[in-house]
Amino acid sequence: MKVTMEDIAQLSGVSKATVSYVLNRKPSSLGLSDKTVMKVLETSRQLNYRPDAVAVALSQQKNLPLSLLILSPWLYTQFSDFMAQVNRTLRSISDERPLKVSYELFHPGLLQKKLTVSKLSKYNAVLVLGTTSADDLLLQKRANKFTNLVLLNREVSGYPCSYGNDLEVCRCMAERIARRGYYQRYVLACGKERSHCEQKRLKGFAEGLEKHGASFDFVDLDGALTAQQQVLELFSRCHHERPILFFMPQYHPAALLLNLLQEKAVSVPETVGIACYDRHSLLSDFLRPELTTIDPNIEEMTRNAILIAQTIKEGGKTENYISHGSFVPGGTSIIA
Repeated sequence: MKVTMEDIAQLSGVSKATVSYVLNRKPSSLGLSDKTVMKVLETSRQLNYRPDAVAVALSQQKNLPLSLLILSPWLYTQFSDFMAQVNRTLRSISDERPLKVSYELFHPGLLQKKLTVSKLSKYNAVLVLGTTSADDLLLQKRANKFTNLVLLNREVSGYPCSYGNDLEVCRCMAERIARRGYYQRYVLACGKERSHCEQKRLKGFAEGLEKHGASFDFVDLDGALTAQQQVLELFSRCHHERPILFFMPQYHPAALLLNLLQEKAVSVPETVGIACYDRHSLLSDFLRPELTTIDPNIEEMTRNAILIAQTIKEGGKTENYISHGSFVPGGTSIIA
């Protein structure tokens, strides 16, 4: 039985005119979403409709630029090294393959205002950055609604994700420090409102300490204070009669703590040690000694997210990618 455009239209859920625009590669088809075009082409291929014509159309569609929307809460954040590294990686990728990238800012906890089916359908894939728990809950509730969403540096069930091995690498860092047995006390400091990533980092570091029988305390930093005030408060709480090490799941406050300790003429790392997560690609060149930290390999994480986006564009089956961070010994802790 001969397959007609009506058959394709019915199975694809589009009009016959849309099928005609796509299969005949008419200019009007450029106004259709990539998702609609790929649906028509895949249906045509499955029904074996004019195989040669469909193959040409599929090839042309796949060679079009990968259209991306990046939703980020850090778009205009002055000190967002993560955003800077993502952008550097995208520029590098654009030299290798055609990309068409758009950006939109969203405020943490208000991701829902940006996620509409009509908006997302205009792009091959939408990369979502950010780590707030409120946004994660929203994504969990709508896991089956947004089919071209890719999560970058966050993990939520039901979505293809590209993220780091935060828990594992922080556990290994803590083990290397605790194995030396130099510090007699450990303090894990973070704000009360902890992102999923921060929770994993704290949990991993705590597990590494527990493995070697090291005692530690959690300190909740007051979110109403500035980062500088938080560090001052942390410093005032702790007496340094015996060697102590602070772990912070973020790089910037750890850098501020190092600066404060140096101003107070406290010996680092002998009297006070510092460990943290998320090596800053620029600040690290100016800190002496360099912080003991983790390089999360943001370039690899971003490239993996683009691989997921390309797979979505081509109608393939996606998978999650885990980027493996690397330990940076630095000089702010005494390690084995």
